[in-house]
Parts: sequence; C-alpha cells; structure tokens
Amino acid sequence: MEVAEGVRDKKLASIWYTSGKVEDFLTVKEAAKQIRKSPSTVRLLIRKRKMKAVKLAGKFGVYIIPRNELLNYQMTKMSEKIAKTEK
Repeated sequence: MEVAEGVRDKKLASIWYTSGKVEDFLTVKEAAKQIRKSPSTVRLLIRKRKMKAVKLAGKFGVYIIPRNELLNYQMTKMSEKIAKTEK
C-alpha cells in the first residue's frame, strides 16, 4: 500500500484508506467541538502525541482524527478525573 506524502502514521493511514467511510473521521474543528476545546488545543494534543491523527498533506497539512481515537481520549480524561476524586 502506498501512503500519501505527508502522512505520519502509516497504520492510521491504512485504516483510513481501507475504511472508505468519511464519517469514521473528524476534522480538527469537529473534534474540538466534541471535546469542548479550541482547534489549536486539539492540534497541540496531536503534536504532543496525546491524540492520534493522520496528516493528509503538505507542511501545513490537514489532520483527520479517527472517531475511535477521540473516544479513547475522552475516556482517558474521564478516568483521570474519577481517579482524582477518589483520592
């Protein structure tokens, strides 16, 4: 399988190419709205590798985030909050 130029995570890219379902992925703006953060915060999470994403192209490329990855991020944050309250 060929991976598009600029795609950083080949495993995620292969899922994207084989999925064929656009609704399985969110833009940075859509993801930010769902987790109630700004798009710049979502990009920062991606750069810090706290959230996986596929960079589609170019130096200032567009990121897409698998819906499952966003759900994993939300669950992790929820678990952290619960752990803090139990202490």
